[in-house]
Amino acid sequence: MTAYISQQCQLSRTPLSFDKPTVYVYVRPPKTGGTSLSRMLIDSRPDARSYGMPPSADLHSRAPLGERLRHTRNRVRFLVRQYRTLSSVRAWQYINIHARDGDLVIGHLRYDDPVLPRLNLKYFTLLRNPLDRLLSQYNYSRMGFKKRNFVQRAYIGGPIKAAGKYSFSGYLSYLDDYTNGDASVMAHFVFGSERRADPSRFLEQSYFHFGVLEQFERFTYELGGKLGVTLKICKKNVTPLREATSLSAKDRPRFERIFARDIELYEAMLAKL
Repeated sequence: MTAYISQQCQLSRTPLSFDKPTVYVYVRPPKTGGTSLSRMLIDSRPDARSYGMPPSADLHSRAPLGERLRHTRNRVRFLVRQYRTLSSVRAWQYINIHARDGDLVIGHLRYDDPVLPRLNLKYFTLLRNPLDRLLSQYNYSRMGFKKRNFVQRAYIGGPIKAAGKYSFSGYLSYLDDYTNGDASVMAHFVFGSERRADPSRFLEQSYFHFGVLEQFERFTYELGGKLGVTLKICKKNVTPLREATSLSAKDRPRFERIFARDIELYEAMLAKL
């Protein structure tokens, strides 16, 4: 059973696709326009299949116990609903067996999360200015925390609770401690578990398409051309409450230090566009 239905498109075949079905993997860091892009992809390709996957458990390995349990519950619910299994390994096995040429794998996936040896994987990703992404993450988490009642807040921990309790400056300080000085979310997703010495070379060698949210129309136009479809612009999951809108001068050194890999990756991508 697939995660959800998306659309079929006429694709130009690469040499590898004669041996293996080509499947497109969307590496989707949080708060980079992923909800909008995912919906556009699904709406534009109604006959293809789109396989969703929940975030890996180790993405929340440093979170407090209550937060880890919450993420585990959500991950298990997703796997049972979509694949009738409790195991991410079995879900990947299902996709590996059933995916067809032109299908899509989507979710908060890192580059090395997919285990799909039967398939020819083509990766694409959309990034965002690191500061704008962080501000969006803070405002989104803060709004979500405030919406919860007293009982629900008791079970929330980690960055979500920190966003709800602290100012943006305090949140940045919390992330510094929480991540041991490396809060580069986008680099973690785009590179996977390994450190990459040359972001530009890795992007060229590993991704068939990439772009930035600040050039969303260009990104979707070019991606649609490669997929053989027209992607109609839509905006989903926009945070209405924006309490934090800028970074103070005193916080900039800390931000540049703990998001150094994201800044380097983003600048490398811009240089390629």
